Amino acid sequence: MANESDSTLHDAFARLSGALAQLEAAAEIAAYERSQSVAQREDAQSQISASWQAHGAQLEAAMAQVQSENDFLKQDNLRLSNQLQQLQRDYLDLQQAAGSALARLDGTVKQLDLLLEH
Repeated sequence: MANESDSTLHDAFARLSGALAQLEAAAEIAAYERSQSVAQREDAQSQISASWQAHGAQLEAAMAQVQSENDFLKQDNLRLSNQLQQLQRDYLDLQQAAGSALARLDGTVKQLDLLLEH
């Protein structure tokens, strides 16, 4: 009987050792997969961060270009506004000069008419 109980004990110990080996293997696989998952998350996070940084840099460059164009357009608008004001003043001066010339011509025509009548 001792032999039979030794054999049963030996079989139980073998099954326990096998189960423990399976558990250790499963724990190692889980730890490896977890480390891989962490590495994959860190890699994905790194890629996302790099993408955001690149996108941010592109937006900053675009913003700088738009700001530069805006400044140029403001200066051009001011220049054109000044030119328009000068042209409006010139137009008024020309209207005034034309009015004076017309008045003088009318006066001259009247004097000629008076001379021709006498």
